[in-house]
Amino acid sequence: MPATFGLNALKAQSVAARTYALGDYLADRFAKEGFFVLDSVMSQVYNNSAENALTSQAVQETKGAIMLSKDGSLVDARYYSTSGGYGASKHQVWSDADGSFPGHEVPYLLAQSHTFDPNDQSKMLEIDTSNEQEILDFYKTLSHTGYDGTSPWFRWKVTLSKEELSNTINKNIGARQVADPNFVLTKNESGEFVSLPIPAEGIGEFKNMYVEKRGDGGNIMELVVEGSTGTYKIVKEFNIRFTIRPTSTYTGGGTVVLHRATAGSTVYNAPTNNYTILPSAFFNFEIGEDNSVTFFGGGNGHGVGMSQYGASHLGLKMGWGYDQILTAYYPNMTLSDVSVIGVPLNK
Repeated sequence: MPATFGLNALKAQSVAARTYALGDYLADRFAKEGFFVLDSVMSQVYNNSAENALTSQAVQETKGAIMLSKDGSLVDARYYSTSGGYGASKHQVWSDADGSFPGHEVPYLLAQSHTFDPNDQSKMLEIDTSNEQEILDFYKTLSHTGYDGTSPWFRWKVTLSKEELSNTINKNIGARQVADPNFVLTKNESGEFVSLPIPAEGIGEFKNMYVEKRGDGGNIMELVVEGSTGTYKIVKEFNIRFTIRPTSTYTGGGTVVLHRATAGSTVYNAPTNNYTILPSAFFNFEIGEDNSVTFFGGGNGHGVGMSQYGASHLGLKMGWGYDQILTAYYPNMTLSDVSVIGVPLNK
């Protein structure tokens, strides 16, 4: 989190990062590999940045502070860059350890609106997140405002031609099926989706695509793609985002422009080129007569837990303390001190 996001947001980030890192430490998640915390998105990203006075202040002023759930266990303190107006429920983003999806509901990681009601800014906007037209209209609307309004990722869109979309899916779907075979499925002759190897040519020629299932926050959980070689179901946001990759590396054409907009914009005003994955699974799409597809979405990241841009808004613009920020994103949790769980320092 940049130091410019403000002291209260940095404090909230400190507590969330501390809680998450401690969870990895106590769970021995990486112990077999000889360490407890990994320096990637798998655990705690470490970029070897120079120390910053405000960030250090946030760490010191929250020293020992952690989040506990109602049963006294550590909160699974997920966080991400930007909400596009809704957060996601954890159990509708990741599978459980036993492979079940959706997983078990976590009471402090549930979908909620982060968008202000345009008719009453003191309330949060609620839409039917299972309604495809409402979702499309929501993400095509640039005038909405919310916690994450200052982020250039608040709204985004990208158009891929039929050939570009076919290419990026074909280059990625097979690898995703190998990596996650129970969640990249093929429709068999009986009409059931089953785990099968993807043909060498992938889906072949793109024919059609539709959303089969969304989470409570509107995030896509199941996306069905029809191609000339068959019909395929891509399950879970990670697989979806890493199959439809809007970059010339995979589309095989020229530069792919992903257009972005901050809240309240009248036009998309922050383009970025060849973004490596779809920014989020909070999107819908329109298919043109030529089978080109335009994706309209919002946010950047998985959408579970605390939005970093949102935390900055709540701290800087609304004057919320770090405890209020954390409560907003992790409801049903309690702030406590690390001493209560008796961390074995000589582990």
